[in-house]
Amino acid sequence: MLIDERFVPLRAELSRVFTDPSTEPAETLSACVETLAATVEKHPWFAALWVREVISEGGLLRQRMAKRFGETHKDRAIERIESW
Repeated sequence: MLIDERFVPLRAELSRVFTDPSTEPAETLSACVETLAATVEKHPWFAALWVREVISEGGLLRQRMAKRFGETHKDRAIERIESW
């Protein structure tokens, strides 16, 4: 499936920056921005898809990803941000 092949690996790469609890907030956010920029540079289609279908309420891809994989990545990022 296209989601597994193209989108899931990129999403996992982006969420990886939130996994190290010892990293300072500024370092984590900087790594997130750098990873996102590198992803968009390598995969120009990613930014529009992410904004339209994942970040936006009611995005079809957002619903499918949540149904299929749960909210683990999002919840981990939110927990890290709240802990700061």
